[in-house]
Formats: sequence, C-alpha cells, structure tokens
Amino acid sequence: MTHNCVMYLKNKEKAAGSVKGKTVIPATPRRCRRPDGSNPACKMRWERPPEGWMKANVDGSFDSQLLKGGIGVVIRDWEGAIIFASCKSVCRCSSPLEAELLALREGIYLFLIWTLRSVILETDCLVALQMIQSKERATSELAYLVREIRDLLNGSREFVLWKIRREQNMVSHFLANKCRCEDLSSRVSISYLVRNNIIPE
Repeated sequence: MTHNCVMYLKNKEKAAGSVKGKTVIPATPRRCRRPDGSNPACKMRWERPPEGWMKANVDGSFDSQLLKGGIGVVIRDWEGAIIFASCKSVCRCSSPLEAELLALREGIYLFLIWTLRSVILETDCLVALQMIQSKERATSELAYLVREIRDLLNGSREFVLWKIRREQNMVSHFLANKCRCEDLSSRVSISYLVRNNIIPE
C-alpha cells in the first residue's frame, strides 16, 4: 500500500509523440576506458537517451525494522530536461526486492500515462530486471507484481530495459530514501532538489 505521492511536472507538451513497436533489450552501462583500452575505476553518471526518446529512472528503498519502503521515479527527455519526478512511501513492504518491483511498476504506469514516445526504463536492481525478463512463469510471493509489470509492458509501446549502476540512478535513489524516511507533502521539495542540482547525477 502506497501513499503520499509527490510529483513535479515540467514541459508536459514534450510528452506527446509517436507510438512505435515494442522491443525489450537488456543492456549494461558502458564502461569507462583509458586511451590505452584499460578500464579504470571511475564514477559513472546518468546519460541522456537518444533523440526522440524518454528515459525513466526508478529506485526502491526498504527499512527492515519498520517493514516500510519508498519508491522514486524520474522521467527526462533526450535533452535531459525533467518531465516529472515522483515519490511515494510504502506503508507495508516485505523486502528490498518488493520495493524495487513497486518502483518499476510505478515508473511504467507513469510513462504510459504521460508520454507516447519510446522509453528507456533504468533500474539498478538486476534481480528485479531478471524476474521481469524471464521466460518462466513467476511463482514467488512477488509473482503478482512481476505479472502486472509484464502485462503493462505487453503493448505496442517501444521500450528498452536497462540495468545501470547506483551512481547513475542517484535522483530516484534519493527520492525513494526520502519518502521512506519522511512525509513529503510539497511539490516544491522535489522541484527544488532537481532544478537546483542538489542531487548530483
């Protein structure tokens, strides 16, 4: 059960676009390389989607003592502009995986409502992504969530599912933790955080 939805909307007119066919492509983030081809440890950042695409970043947060969680969603266009940001607290949550799946479902709900364009959906939870993309029938206690997500994605919309690193997902990560820990009841709180780059990404 979720509540305390907080949403920041911007440039709603950019959300309209053409509807294309569906595609599911698992992907991994590009690695940083030195000129000599070696791969140093480096901080990766959020990247813009291709022109004409939207990108939805989602994350879930879980408190094992209070059995509650939070979810965060940020959707941006190919210029990096925020279309909207949203977060919710989850009153009853059984695990970190449930929080991640709830965040994925919320992100899909929102991009299906607010844009007709092709969408890249990014999460830093590999297990959740594997559950959604598995060809096997979901049988775990979270199977209902997996089925709901698959049904939402089983349409004509073109989408791509990507696994990214935590440092590429910092805005939605911050929002999920914020809503897990406290009640956000003002749109200004999210818009201020995002517009003034308080959350680096």
